[in-house]
Formats: sequence, C-alpha cells, structure tokens
Amino acid sequence: MSVHESTKNHRECFTQWKEMESNLVKNRGMIDDELQLQINKEKQKWRDILMRIHCIKFLATQNLKLRGHMESFEEGNNSNVGNFLGLLKLLAVFDPVMKEHLTYVESHPRSSSYLSPGIQK
Repeated sequence: MSVHESTKNHRECFTQWKEMESNLVKNRGMIDDELQLQINKEKQKWRDILMRIHCIKFLATQNLKLRGHMESFEEGNNSNVGNFLGLLKLLAVFDPVMKEHLTYVESHPRSSSYLSPGIQK
C-alpha cells in the first residue's frame, strides 16, 4: 500500500466516493438530481422540436422547395417565408410545442432554433 493511500484525507475521499457510487446505484438521489432533471427536460424539449422539424422530409418527398424570399420571423414580415417555415407556422397553430418554440425564436433572433437558412440547405 502506498503512502498516499494510507493518509486520512485519501481514506475520507475514498469513503465519500464509495457512498456516492452506492447512492447512484440505488438511485436514492444526489445533489445534482435537480440538475439532471433539467438536463433531461431540455433534451426532451429538443427531441420534441426536432420531431416536428421532421416535416422537412414531407417537403422533400413532395419535391417542394424549402426556402422563400425572406426566411425571417420578424414582426410584420408578410413576405414569402418559404414552404418549410410556412409549414412550421401552420403547425404552431395546432401544436403547443412548436408554438412555444416559434415564439421563443421570434423574441430571440440569434438563438439556436434549427430553422435558419443554413440548416435548410
């Protein structure tokens, strides 16, 4: 046994590590349970959004172009936003997940959205 392994500090840390490992195995809950819940919610949110963006496959199978003249969610923009964004706007009328996402994208123009012209290409 090395000198380090016999120190009091090492033994305490080793004991704490084993207790944490045991708690994780038993799923009794740890300090970062709340953080893990938030991470899982965020993952699910993006999975839900990406499932709705799956409508891009529909446009491709119908041989329809995605982009329009102005791919923008700016207020008052009544120009042709294209089939992709137009379809998502229609979906948002009936789907609360997409409505929430589009509302967020409209109020935060530089945020991650998976709706930009670069993504559409």
